[in-house]
Amino acid sequence: YLERINEYNAQYNALITINENAINEAKELDKERQNGNIKSSIHGIPIIVKDNIDVIKEAERISLEVINENIKDNRVDFNKIKTGIRDKVGKYLYQETECKPMVLLVIQEV
Repeated sequence: YLERINEYNAQYNALITINENAINEAKELDKERQNGNIKSSIHGIPIIVKDNIDVIKEAERISLEVINENIKDNRVDFNKIKTGIRDKVGKYLYQETECKPMVLLVIQEV
C-alpha cells in the first residue's frame, strides 16, 4: 500500500497524512496474528480515514458522553459503557463516512 501511495499521491493528492509508524505497527500486528492473538477478523488490515472527518475528536466526545451517562452514584457499568461507545461511535462513523461496509464489519467485531 505504501509503495502505491508514494507512487501516486503526488499526482492525486489523495492523502494528507500517513502514519510514519505504519510499517512497525504492521510487523507487530503480524507477530500477534502469527502467535494466535487475533483480536478480530480484520486484525492487521490497513485502513484509510477520510480527512474531512475529525474522527478522534468526535469519538472522544461520544465516548465521554456515554461514560457520563453510565456513572450513577459513583458506580460504573463497564458493559454498558463498552457497548454504548461501540454503538454510538459506530453509528457516527456509519453516518459520516463512505465506507459503510467496513464500519459495519468493525462494529460487529468490537
